[in-house]
Amino acid sequence: MKRFVLIILILSAVLPLAIVGVWYWGIPDDYVSSRIEGLGSAPVSIKVVGFAKAPFFSFRADRIIVKRDSEEILSIGDLAGSLRPFELLKGRVVIHITGNSYGGKFTALITAGKGMTDMSMYFSRLDISRISYARKSGFSGDGELSGSFKYVNGKGSIKFEIDHMIIRSFRNYGAIVPLKDFNNVRGMIDLVSAGNFRIKSLALQGRGIYIRLKGSIVNSLADLEVEVMPEPSFPDKSLLMLIDRYRISNGYYRIPIKRHL
Repeated sequence: MKRFVLIILILSAVLPLAIVGVWYWGIPDDYVSSRIEGLGSAPVSIKVVGFAKAPFFSFRADRIIVKRDSEEILSIGDLAGSLRPFELLKGRVVIHITGNSYGGKFTALITAGKGMTDMSMYFSRLDISRISYARKSGFSGDGELSGSFKYVNGKGSIKFEIDHMIIRSFRNYGAIVPLKDFNNVRGMIDLVSAGNFRIKSLALQGRGIYIRLKGSIVNSLADLEVEVMPEPSFPDKSLLMLIDRYRISNGYYRIPIKRHL
């Protein structure tokens, strides 16, 4: 009996060390990084740069880049992450990562396995002037982006806020909207399917003016409605003259946008 107990104690001490040893010495770095890259599915791809394992199922990477087709939509630097080893016994991979992104902070919890992918991401004070995807979408300006993104099996939702915003230019697809006076944006957008977005709420607050946008974008075809609500104190009356044909009543304008983006 004593011998049996001794064997159990030895196994209890050695087995965890053996498992950690297999992770650190037995599994190549390239294999783990390729598995992380394999979490992407077309048209979204993931690239891992400078990956290296660390003890106790943790790892580091110089950078992770997420692209949609060939366009960068997210870049995370100085990344630190960890695996939950016992989840592997259930046939799934659970990864927790933290890092720096566009001058701000980024954290994520990713679960993949058995035909499912579940991602919860949180970001804080990202410098929007450094986000290349925003520039390619026609936006040029400054501000701090914070929010969260939830993605499960091809569907997702994002909640975000931009503080201290200064818009220098914006490709507004033919709609004349006075954007330069806005300093705060809040939004909730759903990813219904690939290329199908539903804008549940997008609100812009500025000096004496408020804009609310809602609608959908399906395969680059926008069907949107923009509501513009200036206060009597709004300083730039000339801009309101440009959208006068959309005026519904005093202090309320409704602008439809239906076109390919």
